[in-house]
Amino acid sequence: MIDLFNRSETVIRPTGEGYYDDDMNFIATNEGNVTIDCNIQPYKKGNTSLLLEDGFRSSDAKIVFSKQQLILADKKDDTLADEMIIDGDLYYLADMMDWTGQTLRTVSLIPEHYEGLFIRRDEVS
Repeated sequence: MIDLFNRSETVIRPTGEGYYDDDMNFIATNEGNVTIDCNIQPYKKGNTSLLLEDGFRSSDAKIVFSKQQLILADKKDDTLADEMIIDGDLYYLADMMDWTGQTLRTVSLIPEHYEGLFIRRDEVS
């Protein structure tokens, strides 16, 4: 990841505590914010191995590269996905690739690096 294009952004990391409103949207009542250095790029099919699910447009997604770990939702242990506000819109982490430890002859070429697919929250039904 080239540090030249990095910027500091705040990741909203829900703790899992909260309630469902009348429209069955989960409202987190206890959130932790984490500041990460990242590079945010538009999603473009073919430039990443992360794929959008059917029904989403590429304009509804962003690719975020970070040296800090990103957290995906996991139903098994009730973990909620990281969220970010990008250009005034709320996005959630839909998919992630951990590039940490990719090696050539046991020497890590990328010591710590994560690639996350963030989708605009209001595009999820």
